[in-house]
Amino acid sequence: MSQKYSEEYYTLKAELAEIKEQLSAFENAGGRAQRFVKLTERYADFAELTPAILNEFISKIEVHERDQKRARYAIQHIGIYFNHIGKFENELTQLAEPTEQEIKKMREEIEEAKKEKSRAYHREYSRAYRAKNIEKQREYDRIKAREYRARKKAQAAASAQ
Repeated sequence: MSQKYSEEYYTLKAELAEIKEQLSAFENAGGRAQRFVKLTERYADFAELTPAILNEFISKIEVHERDQKRARYAIQHIGIYFNHIGKFENELTQLAEPTEQEIKKMREEIEEAKKEKSRAYHREYSRAYRAKNIEKQREYDRIKAREYRARKKAQAAASAQ
């Protein structure tokens, strides 16, 4: 009986320490949140965003590696950590984080946009090339027509003699 009592006593004591630790973490978080709210109240009506204001609000910015190397258009994640509260997460920021299907769809759209841009470039190039060379083609056609008429005239003259 005393063994069960001592086991229960030590488990409850460990549980109590854990709960106290969680409580102090919550109290600490509440204090950090209060400091952040005071900071936001202080800069509630700023007219210009200065480096000093940014330094007071943001502790670090993480720019993650691009998902495709050497790609002109690639998806890249950025994490912003605020002073006092850390990385801010809410429903809107979680909705802004794309899912794997959305990332795949974005990549497909980017690839299609690249192809369409390439097609448009080639169409425009062909149009400009034709416009530039159409005058040369017309001159060539005129020369060939003169040569043809001259040949026909020479044949007509040769057959008349």
